[in-house]
Amino acid sequence: MPEAPTVEDIRALVGHRFPGGSYTIAHWENFLLTECTGAAPLPDGLAHPVALFHVPILGAGTSIKGMFALGQAESDFSIGIESYVWEIFQPLLEETPYRIAGEVAEADRRSGGGRVFDRIAFRFEMFAPDEALSARATITWHYRRSFERNPSEQAALNQHVKAAEPSPTGAERLESPTGARAGDEVPPWVMARVAPERMRTMAAILRDPNPVHWDPSVVERLGFGQRTINQGPLGLSYMINMLHAWAGPKSIRRLVMRFPLVVLDGDRITARGRVTGIRQADGEWIADCDIWLEREGTAAPLEGTASVALGSD
Repeated sequence: MPEAPTVEDIRALVGHRFPGGSYTIAHWENFLLTECTGAAPLPDGLAHPVALFHVPILGAGTSIKGMFALGQAESDFSIGIESYVWEIFQPLLEETPYRIAGEVAEADRRSGGGRVFDRIAFRFEMFAPDEALSARATITWHYRRSFERNPSEQAALNQHVKAAEPSPTGAERLESPTGARAGDEVPPWVMARVAPERMRTMAAILRDPNPVHWDPSVVERLGFGQRTINQGPLGLSYMINMLHAWAGPKSIRRLVMRFPLVVLDGDRITARGRVTGIRQADGEWIADCDIWLEREGTAAPLEGTASVALGSD
């Protein structure tokens, strides 16, 4: 096994910039991505927001495999997901060349739950042809370490994982012009069966090398039986579909997502949400929501928050 990175090696990653470049979401690609989510194609050439997982990464001149290597991951199985934060400033479009820049925003060594891990946050930004910022994706991973650490290093480690970002704040109102109120339930969206075929298609489009998404024998060795593990962004897409059905295909402004449990092929998954507050921002009425997935009524395998535009004044 190669020598493990030092704390200084990890901290030195902050400010690392990827080569940068451009990416155009082709119609065929958007069609396949949207089909993987279980939704119908969006109107008017809109790209499904699930593209925010792979488009910024590839357009910035890197890959999931490259990001694993940059943090010196011990294996494909040593990566844990803390959160995804997606901010959408303009609707994403097919057949539009986006300029993309990416960098390491944060990197440090931490411990918690009896493990040592390196916490690395990658930030990617997408710019439209007119150079307007269209979207920002911040991906935070934990690179779990198996090496022994000395007592002085252990004492210096931060004992607390950074909490997920809070929902945006602003002047709250009990009801929006559309009639939405704090406490309202978002109409649920159901994926009747998570299909392994869609996971394999998604893995190919994402250039995701992790075999847990396409090789049942690998997943069996991890203790989940002969069932592949759904990609986190694909689970997130079920909640996106729920929000689109409720507020429209251009409504999502911000998503913060955590992944406490896995979703497996064959699962019946229900996306649910609840409005936590109504506010105004940039001339729009925004509903801040808690969102989560349920697996046949059990604990949420994915959970997070969303900010959704309900209309303008």
